[in-house]
Amino acid sequence: MKLQSAAILTCVMILARGQDIELKASYPKSPADVYSTIRRLREREKRRPLTQPERVALGLAYYGAGQHLLFRAAMEKAIAEDPGDPAPHFYLGRHYGSDVQDFARSALHFRAALERKPSPDHQAYLGHALEMQGDREAALSLYRDAAAADSCHPVAAAGLARLGAARLDRLLACPSPHPVLLRELAKMLAAANRHAEAARCLEEVLAAEPSNAAAAYQLHRAWRAAGDAAKAGAALERYREISAVYGGQ
Repeated sequence: MKLQSAAILTCVMILARGQDIELKASYPKSPADVYSTIRRLREREKRRPLTQPERVALGLAYYGAGQHLLFRAAMEKAIAEDPGDPAPHFYLGRHYGSDVQDFARSALHFRAALERKPSPDHQAYLGHALEMQGDREAALSLYRDAAAADSCHPVAAAGLARLGAARLDRLLACPSPHPVLLRELAKMLAAANRHAEAARCLEEVLAAEPSNAAAAYQLHRAWRAAGDAAKAGAALERYREISAVYGGQ
């Protein structure tokens, strides 16, 4: 079975904002570690019941290997074994929102995670699921709650930007902004005719996500709007190279 790089990238992304130190200690740390994690935990499960952190780690390893049905089954089992744990709900919410785009189901899991453990992550992602269903007021409230605890939370800050409730200067002050936020900043800067700054945001997105063809094309347009033909041409060539390997976005 071929390792799916996009699945690994998403797996690493969700782990980067993991909610529990004990859980993170069990997570697969790299693409090469995914299959060894699966083998190790399944062998362990034959000898004794897995702990809750191990159940969640096994689910995430399945996700990293592109085995979404096994991922769901492992997370549902983790919920059944420990109904008070927010982590499996959080990861199922991410999966149903990002991979399936079933935002109603995603919202159910994020709400369950929020009920079990209030946190900016749970507030922001529930806000995004509700925004995608057209409930802008509820989304805005949740984004604001998340931003009150973490003013540079990428999902909350990006949501506030999309809904016109964020000040550009405050977002620009965020240290090391996440690509999710950088993409929204680029749109806001372009709308303000600050095209060179928008291009620099998109350069940072591509540094973090080298296979992002959409960002490369947006970079081409930003440099063209900024009047830098050489950089616009280089960005267009980069877009073509990425598209040839990964497909256009």
